[in-house]
Amino acid sequence: MRRLLLLAALGLATAGCGTHGASGPRLRPKIGQDLLAQAKRVETLLEDGKPCAAAGAAASLQTETIALINRGLVQPRLQEPLLAKVNGTAGSALCVKGRKPPPHARERVRDLRAWLEAH
Repeated sequence: MRRLLLLAALGLATAGCGTHGASGPRLRPKIGQDLLAQAKRVETLLEDGKPCAAAGAAASLQTETIALINRGLVQPRLQEPLLAKVNGTAGSALCVKGRKPPPHARERVRDLRAWLEAH
């Protein structure tokens, strides 16, 4: 009985931690805001026709995301979908001087931005 009460109390104590929304786990607000700002920067650079700067910003976003995951700051259930979207963005934001980025580069960064806004 004690164990049941302890588990119930623990469940209530963690219920308001802010990492679970109505639709599942969420990123910590500061982390989500920082990653979203970086994704928006990549998107802006692509829209401004600066693919090399966008590729650099996407690589920085990828490095930061991996570091956050390695430090345990991203919930396990969010790690794979987040990293897949970040990797997709970084992989599509290619720097080839004299060429525009591929059309799917903008789609991938928009998809990442939408995911971050939802989580």
